[in-house]
Amino acid sequence: MRAAGMIMWAGLALAGLATSGFGEMLYNADFEDPVKGEGCLPTAWTHYSTAKAKGGLLAPRGRNNSQCAVLETHGVPKSGQGLLQIVHVIPGRKYDFVAHVKSDPNGPLRDHAMGQLVIEWLNETGREVGRTSGESWDASLSRVGWRKVEIRRVRPPERAAQAKFGIHLFEGDGEAEGAFLVDDVSVTER
Repeated sequence: MRAAGMIMWAGLALAGLATSGFGEMLYNADFEDPVKGEGCLPTAWTHYSTAKAKGGLLAPRGRNNSQCAVLETHGVPKSGQGLLQIVHVIPGRKYDFVAHVKSDPNGPLRDHAMGQLVIEWLNETGREVGRTSGESWDASLSRVGWRKVEIRRVRPPERAAQAKFGIHLFEGDGEAEGAFLVDDVSVTER
């Protein structure tokens, strides 16, 4: 029983390094783990920040009245933060990266704040060998309806062995305020 528990924990630890396949490649793509984790970081997602961490889980504010993730500005010009997962990829295959975002109704994006989906392609040693950026969203992002943002049918560079699929918040050169919500993220291989 103890060995089974250790294997389960090892599997959860590796969940952020998902394997390729034709189904969903992300773990906890809907931000439902941990349950009632408001303020916590979502399981299997890595949070990075160039200033201080501001974000986590919110309940029940997701697309289906469930949990979602939030990224909130720092108030530090040119700073950035995001949530990401590392996934194995195969050159020659195509990948889709999709998320649903909306401005936080209690503190919408303002001024120079901007969000974006970004894929950082990595070689076997973890060195970046390419980058693909999706369309960005800013203070014009709705506070009411969810917007689907996506990077579709993208092929990794020949030397890529893995990729960081990230949802990013940038603060730009001047004042930036607010937050955006993100939910129902997906990475699939074609």
